[in-house]
Amino acid sequence: MLLISDEQLKALRDRLANPEQHQQCLEEIQRMVEIKQTLLWRADTAQACCGWATVVRFTYEVQLLEAVLDAFQEHQIEKAATLLEDYRVYMSSQL
Repeated sequence: MLLISDEQLKALRDRLANPEQHQQCLEEIQRMVEIKQTLLWRADTAQACCGWATVVRFTYEVQLLEAVLDAFQEHQIEKAATLLEDYRVYMSSQL
C-alpha cells in the first residue's frame, strides 16, 4: 500500500538538504511513521486474515522510517536521505 508517491518521496529526499524546509520535512516523516504504525497495528490484530507477510512488511517499513527520522533528528542529513531512498526503492518494488 503506497500512501505517498514515488515522486513525493524523491521530493522529500531532495528537501532534506534545505534547512528552511527542515520543520516541514520532520512533520512529513513523523506523519509517515504514524500512518505505518497504525497499519502495522491493524495488520497485527488481523493477522489471521492478513497473514504474517503483511505484518513483517509493515514492521520493516516502520523500522526504516524510524531510522530516517532518527538520522534526520540527529542532523545526519545524508544518512537520512540515503535511508529515505532505500525506503522509496523498497516501496517501488512492492507495487
